[in-house]
Amino acid sequence: MIEVFSQLGHPWAVPLILVLGERDSDLEYHEIQDRMVSATSRKIADTALSKCLSDLVEAGLVHRTVHTDSALNGEYTLTLAGYETYQHVIRMQRWTQNGFNNRRPMADCSSAC
Repeated sequence: MIEVFSQLGHPWAVPLILVLGERDSDLEYHEIQDRMVSATSRKIADTALSKCLSDLVEAGLVHRTVHTDSALNGEYTLTLAGYETYQHVIRMQRWTQNGFNNRRPMADCSSAC
């Protein structure tokens, strides 16, 4: 569990999980890169995307299928754990969109934490 949370701290991890979760089929590397630009309005460097994908594969959130014709032509999809993470991220997204900022802050967070 700690490994999953540490991976989600990567600046590109949550947008990447969202991009992969919005598809019901595997995405090739270049498709992910294009969708990341659309989703974030920023271009992700090849090294950052490659590292983030690799880390998410290692954490068990993303599955990579390697094609025999080229090791560079892999396809990526969320694992079951990755899809569950995606669902939690979507819930958090909805929570923030529903105005959690309008709620009163806790009087003393230290007693609740």
